Amino acid sequence: MPHQSSTLDISAITADHRQALLLGTIQLLKWSFQYSTDNIIVAHTIRSAWKWEQEITLVIEAETLQITSATIHGEVMDIKKRNQKNIETFLQAFQQVQKTHTTEDIERWQLQLHQSEEELELVRQQVIQLMEHPSPQPMVTYAIVGVNVLIFIIMTIKGVHMFKPGAIEILNWGGNISTRTLSGEWWRLFTSMFVHIGIVHLIVNMLVLLMTGIYLEALLGHRRFLLAYLSTGLFASLASIWWHDPPIVSAGASGAVFGILGVLLALLTTRLLPDMVRKQLLGSLAIMVIYNLANGLKAGVDNAAHIGGLLSGLLMGYGYYFSLRPQKEEKPRNHIPDLVIATVTIATTVLYLNVNERTVVRDDSEAFFKKMEHFSILESMALEAMQPSDTTSQETFMNELRKTALSNWADCVNLMDETEKMILPENLINTRTQMKQYASQRVQQTLLYIRALEENTNTYDRRMDSLRNEIDKTVNELRQTLQQFPSISGEGSKRL
Repeated sequence: MPHQSSTLDISAITADHRQALLLGTIQLLKWSFQYSTDNIIVAHTIRSAWKWEQEITLVIEAETLQITSATIHGEVMDIKKRNQKNIETFLQAFQQVQKTHTTEDIERWQLQLHQSEEELELVRQQVIQLMEHPSPQPMVTYAIVGVNVLIFIIMTIKGVHMFKPGAIEILNWGGNISTRTLSGEWWRLFTSMFVHIGIVHLIVNMLVLLMTGIYLEALLGHRRFLLAYLSTGLFASLASIWWHDPPIVSAGASGAVFGILGVLLALLTTRLLPDMVRKQLLGSLAIMVIYNLANGLKAGVDNAAHIGGLLSGLLMGYGYYFSLRPQKEEKPRNHIPDLVIATVTIATTVLYLNVNERTVVRDDSEAFFKKMEHFSILESMALEAMQPSDTTSQETFMNELRKTALSNWADCVNLMDETEKMILPENLINTRTQMKQYASQRVQQTLLYIRALEENTNTYDRRMDSLRNEIDKTVNELRQTLQQFPSISGEGSKRL
């Protein structure tokens, strides 16, 4: 995140007055003092309805003061140079405090710093008490990230496109789609959590998981964190197949990641954590959730899985709260919430699959998708032949139209004719009709081009303009159809 730093020589200031003067400067500027340690003070600038606050970190090292101003709300750029202005404002105020402070001011500020350090130590002890082990490593978080990355690497080695894998590839590697999942392939609810639709999709999900997991796994413990991740991931997969009609190919870890966000969000709305920790995390986490849900409104993102994961995570978080609260007497950790969550997750999954079980019927969708890929190749070659360069002679252009363009457009029509006997869902039947219509219109257009060139006439211009408009209309309708069924368009639906 954007930040700015500066150093200041403070060798002329008495050592035991330095931190006190820094606190006095913060109070003069009416910034929000956060906490202090032996040589560090952290504060936040003023927050308003129109701008976020920045975090000011003051570090005393030997005879110098390092002043750092940083954005803390995910800003990518500091366009208005607020960090630089914060440092300049601080330096001016610091000079003023040095000139105007009294002995009573120093004593009051030192007392406040001492109280702050005591409060910080109390907070640290409270957080450690809540954790299963002191300073635990988020091993489960690292393991989940490692599995996701490993599967992606294997997919890439096996030939899956690194940036835009096709829906069929995602499906073959375990993507979730109701027609398959409800027809006996229930394991897709689980495997789809570890399959990603391109490297960007993977990186975003893993970064959010790491940022959240390091906090939540320390709070829940390894076993509970893993249970929460898998359970919310399953609920996300169920929400996806329940919501989408027509069905889509869905994949990605973000259903489970949203579940983890939901668990942490629920715990942050309780009194489980100290106020200092809770307030700092709650605002940033809420913004992250809202932003990602809003981002999920665009086409090609499976927001149903996001919401399913988030809601199940919220419920689990409130369920865990009662067993995580500090007890007056030290007792063994209560495992009843774990058993309840595991039982509810399994029972809900089994019940939904049984109630919505579909009889396995012939479905030629995959074969049709392959025909579509072939159609796309033929289309590209035909369109290229219809766009001559400035140096192409008329005779060469006519030969290209006859041998390449017309031939490939005719093959496109024949390709769609070959799919007539396929058993397809209604949306693919509509797609086939539109694609055949498009290819037929292109055949007519190419024939008119050839006649116009052969006869060296403008007679066909009006007809070609009319046909061009018809083609544009068909293309727009086809694009709308593909957007309604994301798995056809090549990417599947991301749980981004």
